[in-house]
Amino acid sequence: MDYMAMLYGSETRTVMKKTEMMMRVAQRRMDRMMARVTLRDRKTNEWLRGVTKVKDFVKCARKTKIQWARKLALMDVNNWARRSTKWQSRREKEPRSTKNEAASLDMQDSGASVDEESDQ
Repeated sequence: MDYMAMLYGSETRTVMKKTEMMMRVAQRRMDRMMARVTLRDRKTNEWLRGVTKVKDFVKCARKTKIQWARKLALMDVNNWARRSTKWQSRREKEPRSTKNEAASLDMQDSGASVDEESDQ
């Protein structure tokens, strides 16, 4: 299955918990259709992943987001992509999962730090 259509633009999209849950539900539904299994068959998600051999969408989305952040960090300061993707900290009444927090969580998951990304 080509999961790139599902992940298109995930590098710059703000991924919140609600969005992640929607992606997981959609992926499980597609996995069940590929395996020709219904919810009534009561197969586990691990079984579905083993049968379909499809990567987890949320993990792939986080990985591409980290790759995009690294690419931005290495770009010239005057590059239009870097200037247009200026991240700002969360204001008081905004949801907790903002771009900065999502990026820092993604970097923690991968074991990278901000200092490592800017040194390269």
